[in-house]
Amino acid sequence: MKGFSCRLAVLVLFLLCGAAQADDLLPDIQRQLALEPVIRGEFTQTRRLAQIKKPLVSRGHFLVARDFGVVWAQAAPLPQTTRLTRDEIVQTDGKETLMRLSAD
Repeated sequence: MKGFSCRLAVLVLFLLCGAAQADDLLPDIQRQLALEPVIRGEFTQTRRLAQIKKPLVSRGHFLVARDFGVVWAQAAPLPQTTRLTRDEIVQTDGKETLMRLSAD
């Protein structure tokens, strides 16, 4: 299960941060999950879009659990949660499921 959680964490980082940054973070994630079964933290993510002059800044928290998966919870500017487990990826906006992708 440990290998699955690491790959899952890298997938989330790849989707949220970009491929180059995610690959650089893999050794740190693996080391931390070997020591602790759960990693929690807060994030500030800045994205620049060609169509918008001002950068888009998102804030929230994350949880990487060796035996569960990953939860990436954006609080601002709009609440949205992405949960990745062995069985599925689910994205919600607090009230509604925006996307559900089964491992099947």
